[in-house]
Amino acid sequence: MQLRRNSIWQRIGYLVFPGGFIILSTSIGVSTLIQSFSNYQAAANFRNKSLSTTGIITETTTQTNTSPSGMAAAPSYVSTIQFETEQGKIAEFEAYNICQGYQLNLCSGKKVQVLYASDNPELSMIKGGSSPLDRARNNIGLGIFLILGGVMTFIIAATEYGGRFGPTRRN
Repeated sequence: MQLRRNSIWQRIGYLVFPGGFIILSTSIGVSTLIQSFSNYQAAANFRNKSLSTTGIITETTTQTNTSPSGMAAAPSYVSTIQFETEQGKIAEFEAYNICQGYQLNLCSGKKVQVLYASDNPELSMIKGGSSPLDRARNNIGLGIFLILGGVMTFIIAATEYGGRFGPTRRN
């Protein structure tokens, strides 16, 4: 029996897929995971040090968006929320997509729960909904998924190709 090597193009193909997918998936997964842990820590610190109060939506405007290709994208609804701090100062911030579409005229004057940093009231968010902690948790899950996808592809490729640089045929 004689082993015959594959062409250079077939070997390049094996480097691009699955090799390229393994490297890309794993590196993006690790990067996402590192960034997410950092964001999670910052969001957890904010939640632990934040104060809660009631705020009022003073106005909601529609912000039109365009994609990089110039096509119209779905509009964003920007609500201005005003609240009073424990020190009696009036502060306000903007939140996106709290009120949408037909509800715009009903939103003005609506009360919402607000979390804010005691040392910087402009650093605020609506309590509930999609919090920064939730987004960080989701991104941690995405990072783990991408890393596992890269590792599983590596294991499958190593099993499939028998640890060789591209398969060989026996003639």
